[in-house]
Amino acid sequence: MEIEFSLKEADLVALARHQIRHSPVVEERIRKRRWFYPIAFGMLALGIYLISQQWLFPTLLIAVSILSYIFFPQYFEWMVERRLERIVERGKTSSSLARRKLRVTAEGLEQIMENAESKVTWPLINAIDTTSTHTFVSIEGTYSVVIPKDNLESGSHDEFVARMREYQQMAPGVQKA
Repeated sequence: MEIEFSLKEADLVALARHQIRHSPVVEERIRKRRWFYPIAFGMLALGIYLISQQWLFPTLLIAVSILSYIFFPQYFEWMVERRLERIVERGKTSSSLARRKLRVTAEGLEQIMENAESKVTWPLINAIDTTSTHTFVSIEGTYSVVIPKDNLESGSHDEFVARMREYQQMAPGVQKA
C-alpha cells in the first residue's frame, strides 16, 4: 500500500512542534533551567541583602524567583513557538518539500523521492502518532516522518496508517514508545 504527497512548510512546522513536545532532551532542558533561574535570582537577592541590609529589592527578587519557577515551562514553550517557523525555514532543504511516495511493505516503511530512497524496518519504528491534521512516525526515538491528512495526491490516509500500525504490531522485537 502506498500514498503520494508533497509537504508544505506548515507540515514541517507541525513535525518540529511534535518533535519538541515529545523530546526527552527538551524535557530535561526545561527541568534544569526551571531550577537554574530561581536559584540564580535567590542568590542575587541574598547577595544584595548582605551588601545593603535592606529588604525591598531582595524581596522583589525572591518574588521573581518564585514566579520564574512557576511560569518557566510556559515561557519556554512560548519562546520556542515564536522561533519555530524561522528554525524550520533555516533547516529546510530542497528535498524537504519535494513530492514523495510512502510505501508500507512487510519489511518496513519505504520513502521514495525523485533523488532519494530510504527504507526503515519495522523494529526501528517506535511510535505512530495521529492528530487531527497529521500522522507522525518516530524512527529510533525521533519523529522524522510527517504525513499530512489533507494533502494526499493518491491513496487513503486512514488505510495507510492502519496498515502501518498492523505491520508495526507484528514486527518482532518492536519497542513501543
